[in-house]
Amino acid sequence: MFDNGICNGVDSLCKVQGQVYTSQNLLNYGFGSFADCKSGNQGISVGGYDTYGMLYEGQYLDLPKNLKNGVYTLEIEIDPEKKI
Repeated sequence: MFDNGICNGVDSLCKVQGQVYTSQNLLNYGFGSFADCKSGNQGISVGGYDTYGMLYEGQYLDLPKNLKNGVYTLEIEIDPEKKI
């Protein structure tokens, strides 16, 4: 995991509920530096992002074949043990 790109307003990767986040409005933008995945200290900098293809384990969802069309909400839990 490392910074594959930065939030710059060009694409929609840093857009949440219509708000686009860039260096101008994201607190601590650029804090940290994670330039490659070879380091023992991997992560994502503030304002950075990483992308993963669907072939990586955990980057896709298996949905039931009989799932009906509709609007669904995907709920995830991050840091359930409150370590960060």
